[in-house]
Amino acid sequence: MKTTKEISISIKPIQQNEFTVRILGNTSIIFNRMSEKVKRDLLIGSRRKTEADKKKIKHNVIDDYKASVHKQVNRETFLGFPSTGIKGAMGTAAIETEGVAKTNVNRLIFLPDEYIPIYGKPLLSMAVVRTAGMNKAPDIRTRCMIREWCSEFKIRFAVPTFDKTSIFSLITNAGFMCGIGDNRQEKGKGNFGTFSLISTKEDKAKFEKIKKLGYDYQKKEMQKELPNFSDEETKELYEFYQKDLIRRVA
Repeated sequence: MKTTKEISISIKPIQQNEFTVRILGNTSIIFNRMSEKVKRDLLIGSRRKTEADKKKIKHNVIDDYKASVHKQVNRETFLGFPSTGIKGAMGTAAIETEGVAKTNVNRLIFLPDEYIPIYGKPLLSMAVVRTAGMNKAPDIRTRCMIREWCSEFKIRFAVPTFDKTSIFSLITNAGFMCGIGDNRQEKGKGNFGTFSLISTKEDKAKFEKIKKLGYDYQKKEMQKELPNFSDEETKELYEFYQKDLIRRVA
């Protein structure tokens, strides 16, 4: 009679470490969430405009401004940013970071929260953009911008593949060469969304000051009928927009 020999297999779980990272924005961050209108058009297709639609003003500035952000409920901040933006920036930075493979960043680094908090004062920003398509026609796009911002989030990673030093190096390089948000450094033409780790007493003091502009403050600011503007040009464009709205109603 044949006997089968039992084989014992021992699988060691991957060791993990976790700590909190604090970053300080070096350049303004521009939020770039896809609006609900665009999502619905992608889902069911956009309907053909009627003659009444064609007479309407092209953009609703305030709606576009509010639709450009990821809103959070009962969190540290009212405004959040997808944590995939940070991880994606780290993955790109791995290409330029000696001894780190992008595939390892994708598989062995994890941000537990879906969104990272973005502290700071929300501003309405209007800027000329080029639309997708062959003609790349110019258009005015309205988004939320924060000039002075900071964030604090948890990051988890596999050891010994990564340690604190390698994680700090990746985040530093990601903040310098990639950034997060629209028109970011990674894209080449813009330089928005860059950041760095807190490293000096001055950085810490600035971080603590900006961190006071959290959930309640941001929610109140985003609900204002007349938001704060990012610059004088945006203010002038908005005033022209308001005058044209009044003219069309009259």
